[in-house]
Amino acid sequence: MAMVMAQPVAVAQPMAVAQPMAVAQPMAVAQPVAVAQPQVMLQQSQTVTHLQVNPRKWDSGILSCAEDMQSCCFGMLCLPLLQMEVAQAMGESCLVTLLCGTSVAMRTGFRERHKIEGSIADDWLNLCLFYPCVWCQMAREVKKRKTTVLGLVGPTVFVGR
Repeated sequence: MAMVMAQPVAVAQPMAVAQPMAVAQPMAVAQPVAVAQPQVMLQQSQTVTHLQVNPRKWDSGILSCAEDMQSCCFGMLCLPLLQMEVAQAMGESCLVTLLCGTSVAMRTGFRERHKIEGSIADDWLNLCLFYPCVWCQMAREVKKRKTTVLGLVGPTVFVGR
């Protein structure tokens, strides 16, 4: 018997069919659209009132000790105590007068608070030339005004001993 060997038979494989390639086509992309929105603008009318306070002069001059001899003598005999009393009447600590350079600040603050004419340069010059007399002048001004200090009940009365 003869054996017959089977020859491998080529089986036809299905051929790969070319798929159509995806072609990039322009696509509609949603773009932000500018929509006109109503704008509401409110204008508030402002009324600004400027109060012009004319600066006034000191009630007494630097060398007007005759107007209040008690304060003047107290200032000439014990100036540090007079300074402490003036500082307290102005609402400051009595110890502030012991610090270097506070006299100009105290006088300028007093002058501006009471709308008295002058400048820092005037204050400095007067203190350089008439140091005790300037403090006596401030003591007289405080006495005349009986300055009311925030935080204290009633007016602060300056007593010149």
